[in-house]
Amino acid sequence: MSIEDQLLLACETGDLQLLERILKKVDKDAVLSMRDSQTWPLLAIAASRGHEALVRRLLDLGCPVDVTDDYGSTPLYRAVGFRQNHVVKLLLAAGADVCHVNKDGNNVIHNSAYVCNDFATIAALRGGVDPTQPNAVNRISLLDLVENQPHLALVYLDTKVQRLTNYVQYSKMLYDFTGLDYKDTHGVMDSPLEAMVGKPTCHFLLSHMLVKQYMHWQWRLYGRKHFVTNLVQHVIFLVLVTYVAITSKYVMLDPGGELYEYPCCSDGSQVMLSLVRAAAELLLLPLCAWNIWGEWQEYRRSGHTQIRVEGNGAMKRVLRLVFRRADDIHQTQATVVAVPRYFLDVWNVADLGAQLLIIALAAVRVAALAEKRPVISDTGASYCLAVLVVMVWIKLLGIAGVFRTTGPKLRVLRRMLLNLLDFSVLYLLFFLALSVALFLVMGGEVDANGEAAAAHSTMLASCMSTFQITLANGDYQLYEGNGFGVVLYISWTILSTLLLLSLLIAILSYDFQTGVELAEQEWLVVYGGYLLRLQRLIGDEVVQRLKTEDLERCHAMGGFATPVGEAKTNLPALHRGIPAKLYIMWEDTTAWPPAFRKQMERGAAGSLQDDALFERAAAEAEEQRQAAHGGLGRGHHGGE
Repeated sequence: MSIEDQLLLACETGDLQLLERILKKVDKDAVLSMRDSQTWPLLAIAASRGHEALVRRLLDLGCPVDVTDDYGSTPLYRAVGFRQNHVVKLLLAAGADVCHVNKDGNNVIHNSAYVCNDFATIAALRGGVDPTQPNAVNRISLLDLVENQPHLALVYLDTKVQRLTNYVQYSKMLYDFTGLDYKDTHGVMDSPLEAMVGKPTCHFLLSHMLVKQYMHWQWRLYGRKHFVTNLVQHVIFLVLVTYVAITSKYVMLDPGGELYEYPCCSDGSQVMLSLVRAAAELLLLPLCAWNIWGEWQEYRRSGHTQIRVEGNGAMKRVLRLVFRRADDIHQTQATVVAVPRYFLDVWNVADLGAQLLIIALAAVRVAALAEKRPVISDTGASYCLAVLVVMVWIKLLGIAGVFRTTGPKLRVLRRMLLNLLDFSVLYLLFFLALSVALFLVMGGEVDANGEAAAAHSTMLASCMSTFQITLANGDYQLYEGNGFGVVLYISWTILSTLLLLSLLIAILSYDFQTGVELAEQEWLVVYGGYLLRLQRLIGDEVVQRLKTEDLERCHAMGGFATPVGEAKTNLPALHRGIPAKLYIMWEDTTAWPPAFRKQMERGAAGSLQDDALFERAAAEAEEQRQAAHGGLGRGHHGGE
């Protein structure tokens, strides 16, 4: 075995004695300059394997602690990627540069967040690593933090909020929004805010004051205006659709009425069913065309997101068939397809379906006018109009879900309805069992007049009679002549009226109580999703221009807005040096959540300097050191 192979073996296995024997034969500089086939220096190999003693020896021999390979990565970066935290601790103590960036633009947090290495992430944040620094593919490590270590992302967000001065119960706050809305050049990767909205494990980050203030700022800049415009437009659309549907049904109920006819009205009471109906239908067409144009603009501007489609599942096969294949932005060589974000929002699909249904009904009406006869039956037209009306009214609930007053209440109602649906399935099992049993027992029974009883003569009649019992409206005399029927009647009365009803009340009460507690966070998900949808619709360039203009206007006024009317600041030098992403405002501290008030008392960097948090991560590093495990294969970050 050659000297080079022996050195590599010593670093792979942690054989310190073998290294010492080689040092007696080979010059120290020749040993330290040795590389493996991937150009990794010996220190990086030993560090990635967790051989602490060997790392110490190589450092004692004079090996530079920040020696790099051809990828520009240091031993610290490799140790972080392999979660060798006891070695990370040693390298940091030896003076390793925690802010080093490799040739791919990755810093330590890019690596530590990817492998969920809490110790290394906290050490990097304490060492001053900037999570908003993009790498070669324009991905910032803050996005990795949000997706993989949201609990540490929360710690980082705490450091971006500062309380500058106090005025009675008001505090002048400095918010640093840098990186929250950062996107890659091509818009394929999510921004950190999009990740908070899109991943359920990250939803709690939306409750952070920094994120809430950022969303409220967006709402004030462009969200409120577009929300009011969208609400007014949809209300007009809803009124027209509802009016056309109701008047169309009146025409169908008229013995001689035809939907495609618009006769001159001799009777004044019929004006609402002819000329006004025709005018409403004509108004619907341009409004519908405008809505479709808006949907097309949203589809075009919403961009694409990547979904993994590895495997042989039916859904994954459909995705591979329908959507084009794309290059994996995460560089994991997985099979992914580019799916338009537009189709991931159920409201978009519902809106598009409603508009297309109106176009279809208009085409049917034109065909009927041309042929002077109905093209579809009145029943079919009624069903289509009913579906259309339901879709339009449900969309109104969706719009109301964005508003601060009604949104949380609708989230509570949604939670209760979903659990009520689960309860209904449980109830249905008992209901069907009793219906079948009563049909088998009571079917063919005769009443007091000797005629066949109709209550359970068929399975459908048995279900209806059982439902009457549930409503405490059953006729007990029908079951007096059958002992088993009496038992079933009494059992179902007790079970449905007392047990199931009590269980339903308890479930709904619990859902309401817990729903109120979670409603704020669930509403923030809807709120944030609406703002992101608007941002894609308006365009990132327009949004950034609005933000810049607002910040310039804010700084020209002294850098902050105040509820007490004061618009000047005693810190002009600070405000002149504020980067474009910072925003200052006065806040009423009495409205702060208790956790945020406590964090402000500790200071901006309080959470990051929390010794308990760091000690927990350090304890994991100590356990790794004691375990002294070795022989780990190189993972994903080994070849970067």
